[in-house]
Amino acid sequence: MAQYTDAQREQARDLYVQRGARHASETLHIPLRTIQAWARTERWGTRLAAVSALTPSLGAAQRIGWAARKRGLGDEAGQAAAEALTMFRERVHARKVYGLEPLARSFSLLVERAEQMTAGTGGLEGTATPEESIARVREIVSGLKERAKAAGDA
Repeated sequence: MAQYTDAQREQARDLYVQRGARHASETLHIPLRTIQAWARTERWGTRLAAVSALTPSLGAAQRIGWAARKRGLGDEAGQAAAEALTMFRERVHARKVYGLEPLARSFSLLVERAEQMTAGTGGLEGTATPEESIARVREIVSGLKERAKAAGDA
């Protein structure tokens, strides 16, 4: 039977609370059953519930992370829509009307996806109201229209 120091046990408890028994076992190379026994005898599960009630959950952090990533993807889709609109205007200006329909569909789809991805994401905290999110999307679309118009006039 292996002997573990108090420091190893404390580290195992911290990892158990943060990510679970399996993660603690794999990280510290301590048998899973040993960590589970410690958790059971020292009631780490009830501590986990108390700690999670006092601190923000990992799920909330993941949602914030996803909101930021989603908004970034939405911004990229909006950027691609602006480029598609520029290409569309260039073709119309050059009187090259072939292939405009797929380009117009692409533009429409990109704008729609950009709006869907940016709606409800708000700021980096992900706490914007629906009205704030709609206003932000309108700002983005307005900016894209201005950029496309400037590119079409050039």
